[in-house]
Amino acid sequence: MTWLRRIFGLLEAGCHRKPTGYWWHITAGLALITAVFEAWSLSVGKLNPYIQGVIFLSLMLPIVFVAHGVRPDSKAAPSVVDIFLVVSSLAAGLYIFVNREYYLNRWPLASQLTAWDLIIGALLIIIAFEACRRTFGAGLTSVVTLMILYALFGHLLPGAFSHSYISWEGFIDQIAFTINGIMGSPVQTAATYIFVFVSFGLFLDACGGGDFFFRLANAAAASTIGGQAKVTAIACGLYGMISGSPTSDTVTIGSFAIPNLKRAGYDPIYAGAVTAVAATGGAVMPPVMGAAAFLMAELTGIPYMEIVVAAIIPAMFYYLGVLMQVHFHTLKFNLHSSTSAESPTPLREVLKQSYYLLPLVILVVFILKGFTPIFAGFIAIISTVLISWARKETRMGPRKILDVVIRSGYGVAPLAAVTAAAGIVVGVIMITGLASKFMVLITALSGGFIPLALVVGAVVLIILGMGMPVSPVYILGAVLVAPVLINLGFPLKLSHLFIVYFASLSAITPPVAVAAYAAGGIAKADPMAIGWRACRLGIVAYLVPFFFMFEPALILEGNPTEVVWAVFTGIIGVIAISAGIEGWLRKKMGTWERVLVICGALLAMYPGIITDIIGFVLLAVGFFRQFAGPRHITIATGGEKVNE
Repeated sequence: MTWLRRIFGLLEAGCHRKPTGYWWHITAGLALITAVFEAWSLSVGKLNPYIQGVIFLSLMLPIVFVAHGVRPDSKAAPSVVDIFLVVSSLAAGLYIFVNREYYLNRWPLASQLTAWDLIIGALLIIIAFEACRRTFGAGLTSVVTLMILYALFGHLLPGAFSHSYISWEGFIDQIAFTINGIMGSPVQTAATYIFVFVSFGLFLDACGGGDFFFRLANAAAASTIGGQAKVTAIACGLYGMISGSPTSDTVTIGSFAIPNLKRAGYDPIYAGAVTAVAATGGAVMPPVMGAAAFLMAELTGIPYMEIVVAAIIPAMFYYLGVLMQVHFHTLKFNLHSSTSAESPTPLREVLKQSYYLLPLVILVVFILKGFTPIFAGFIAIISTVLISWARKETRMGPRKILDVVIRSGYGVAPLAAVTAAAGIVVGVIMITGLASKFMVLITALSGGFIPLALVVGAVVLIILGMGMPVSPVYILGAVLVAPVLINLGFPLKLSHLFIVYFASLSAITPPVAVAAYAAGGIAKADPMAIGWRACRLGIVAYLVPFFFMFEPALILEGNPTEVVWAVFTGIIGVIAISAGIEGWLRKKMGTWERVLVICGALLAMYPGIITDIIGFVLLAVGFFRQFAGPRHITIATGGEKVNE
C-alpha cells in the first residue's frame, strides 16, 4: 500500500499563505475586477453563460495559485510554477474571450479543434485540476483523476461499465469548450449565486452581524440547562446559514465557543462534537442555507424560495435534536449549574440591535415578491452597508467596503476551483453515460427495495463526501443518486433535498469528517472521537431525510391537518430519540427502556395512523418508570446519586 500512500501524497493540498507585497496588490486587484465584473454581468451585462464562466475562472484561479502553495511546505513567495499557472489562467481566459464568436458558433465534436484550441483546452483542464488539488487536497482530486482516466480508458473495461471510445481531442472539446464540462452549472452557480451570497455573509459579519447572532443566542439560552452548549448550537446555526460552510463555521464559532464549553465542564470531545454538528447544520438552515441550495435551484429549476420553505421543518428537527441531546446530557452529568456564559447581555438589550436581522428580512421579502435571489442578494448587501451606520464602531466607509470586497474574492476563489473540478466530473458522467450505469448498480444492490435503496444512496453520498466540501458532493449526488431516487418514484424536490442533507452530513461522518477535524484542532482532542460523537449528537439529522421522503407533509406539502400532525409527531419523536440516545429523561434509563423509546419514536415519526398508535404505546411503556418514583441526578465528578 506504500504506492497508494505516495499517490495520495502527491494529491495533498498545498499550504495556505497570505499574499504580501506586490502579490497582494495583484490578487486584490483581481478580486476587485471580479467584483466589478460580477456587478455588471449580473445586472446590465448580457453575456453568454460559457463566456461568463471563462472570465470568472480566469480572474479567480490566479488568486488560488498565489494564496495556496504547490506543497504543504511551500515557501511564502509564489514559485515559478505558480507564476506560470497565474499567467496561463489569465492567458487562456483572454484567448477565449478574444475569439468568443468562434467558440460560441462552432459545433462541438463536428468542428475540428486547431492546435491552439487543444493547447488552451488542455491548459484549462490542468489549471482546474491543480487549483482543486491545492485547495481541497486528495478527496475531490482523486475523484477527478479517476473520472478522467475512466473517460479516456473506460472503453477497455469489460462488462456494463465499459463505454464507447473517447479520443483525447473529443474529451478536451466536451470538457473545455462546452457548458457540459468545466464551464457547466457548478461554475455558473459559483459565478452568480455563490459569489453574491458569500459577499453578503462577509458584509453582514463585517458590520457586526456575526457578533449579534452570538450575543442573541447567548442572551436567549445561556441561563437555561446546558446553556453554554445550547448557545454554541444556536450561534453556529445562525452564523452557518450565511457562511454555508461547516468547516469555516466550526473554526469561526468554535475558536471561542469550544474553550467556553470546556470551562463549563464539558469534556473536549463533547465540546468539539457540539460545535461540529451545529456548524454542519448551517448548510441546511433557512432562509439562506448554503451553496448547495443555490446549486439545487440551478440544476432542478425549482424556485429557490420553494426550496427554503421545504427545508424549514427538517432544519427545525435537526437543531431540536441537538438541543435536546445537550439538555439531557447536561442533566445526566449534572453540568447545568456551571454552564451559563459569563455575564450574558440581557435579551432586551440585545434586541435593541435587532436591525441586524433586517437584511435577512429584506432578502426573504424580495424573493417572495418574485425577484431573483441574485437581485435580492444585492439589495441585502446594500441594506447591510446602510445598517452598519447605526453604530459608530461598525460603520462601513469606502475603505472597509473595499476590504470586504477583496475578502469576498479570496473567499470565492477556492469555491471557483472546486466547482470547476466538479464540472469535469459532471462532464465525464454525461459523456460516458455513467449515471445510467450507476442507477443499475444501486438498484441491484438494493434489490429494488425502496428503503434499502435510500440507505445505499445515503452511504454513497457520505463516501463521496469524504474530505470534500458540500457543493461538489451535492453535484455528484445530483447526477448519480438523484436519477435513482426519481426512478423509484420520489419527486424531484424530495430527491434533491435528500441529497443536500447527506452531502452536508459527510462533514461530520468519519473517517474523513472535515468539520470534526477542524473542531479537533481547537479542542485539542481526537478528531475521530469527535466525529463519532457528532454523529450521535446529529442522529436526528441522519433520520429526518428518510422520514420526509415518505412524509411530504414534513416539507410543508399537504393539507394543514396533515402538516400539523406530521410536525407534532415529529417533535415528539425527536425529543424521545434524544432521550433514548442519552439514556436519560428524568433519571437513568435501562437498556430495554431505551430500546422501547427509540423504536416508539421512530414509529411515531413514520407516516401512518397505525404506526403512530404503536409508537405512542411504546413511548408510554418506555417512559413509564421515568415519571414513577423519585428523580435521580448523577454527579459527573463523583458518580454519586441523590434523590429529589
